[in-house]
Amino acid sequence: MRRGFTLIELLVVIAIIAILAAILFPVFAKAREKARQSSCTSNFKQMGTAIIMYLSDYDEMLPITEDPYGIYYPLQNYPGFYAPGPVYWPYLVQPYVKNWPLERCPSAAGDTYGIWRTGSGYDYEANWALCPHTALNWVYLGTCWAPNGQYTGCPLAQIVSPAETVMLVDSYWWEWPDNVYDVGYYCVDPPDLTTWPANRPPDATGVYWYGGWSSPATPNGMCAFRHNEMTTVTFVDGHAKAMTHDALANPWIWDTAT
Repeated sequence: MRRGFTLIELLVVIAIIAILAAILFPVFAKAREKARQSSCTSNFKQMGTAIIMYLSDYDEMLPITEDPYGIYYPLQNYPGFYAPGPVYWPYLVQPYVKNWPLERCPSAAGDTYGIWRTGSGYDYEANWALCPHTALNWVYLGTCWAPNGQYTGCPLAQIVSPAETVMLVDSYWWEWPDNVYDVGYYCVDPPDLTTWPANRPPDATGVYWYGGWSSPATPNGMCAFRHNEMTTVTFVDGHAKAMTHDALANPWIWDTAT
């Protein structure tokens, strides 16, 4: 005679399965996020390599954060097209990458705002340039102030320790607080100013020229810690790695003079 399971036995089995699921699901989630982190680090590494290639073609000058006057469009899809200002730094680097999706973190949420919609055209690529997750350390590397009217990025020769100076950080745009990690931003603030960048205008102040991490409008300087509470960082020498909030909060690793 075949004997079935009793109710108590079924409940015990269900309880064991529930316990195992509760234990294993977070482990699986962390493993998936670790894989996304590796992919993000690879993207940041490729962006760092692209900027190094840009340096070799432009007298070892880093790209300007944004050019208010516009530029002739550098991509092959639009030869001779004049892009009105402001033009953001990813436009300048994209010819060395030729892959806009590298600008997006694989752990970002769905495309709620249509930033990364499929298709082609200037508007589509303008969204990528404004809203990448690879944000530039703009205060020190791509300063927007213009000595003698010349908008230029930081010369490589002014960076004392390229291997220890933050260049790109995974970012979000705080203006969309309902889904901040979905949308990136092209520049990010240092946690504090240790020394003033060279060639700043005489009327520049910390409040006017950068938000800092203490500003309620830009929590964490718009750095996104998507990967198990870690963010991805590329340094000026091109290497990339994951960093914690506390490690990235060290203002000296953002400064070109140290």
